Amino acid sequence: MKLAWIVSVALCVPAAASADSFDATETVDADRGAASVSLSVGGASYLHGGLSVDTSWRLGATPLFAHAQIDAGGTSEILTSHKGNYLGAHGGIEMRGCVDSRVLCAYMGIDAGALRESMREDEMTLVSTMFTLGPRAGVEIGNRTRLRFGFDSAIAPSEAGPLELTALQLSAGLVTSF
Repeated sequence: MKLAWIVSVALCVPAAASADSFDATETVDADRGAASVSLSVGGASYLHGGLSVDTSWRLGATPLFAHAQIDAGGTSEILTSHKGNYLGAHGGIEMRGCVDSRVLCAYMGIDAGALRESMREDEMTLVSTMFTLGPRAGVEIGNRTRLRFGFDSAIAPSEAGPLELTALQLSAGLVTSF
């Protein structure tokens, strides 16, 4: 699992590196921030699918943005009828950049947060709560309102060792700049 997390970090770097420098993307009406709504699928202790809402704000005149995200939805175990729900919140710092036309943009960052999952099995409810830290990256296609494809991962302390990959999430949705 540590190798999978290292690979996920390695995949984040080219996403931001492929975007032009901040100076090349800066315009008179530079984005002050962005907000998005996405459908997401992923897993931590259980398979989950739901809705992600996030926003980001530019930090001064830098290419850095403060980021906050909330994820919520349902959980399921493969090959069983057990169902539950999840709620996650995380925030951090991200770097954003666009190519000259501003039609193709990329972001990458690192977030810290918490994830709570529950699963109902027969007459018992199992609850898993974890604190997470991990990279996130994605691409956006369009002008002011863009189609967004994202990837989030997280590591957390585990019983097997100091850190292990604990969550992965893929998302697709719409983002608008302001």
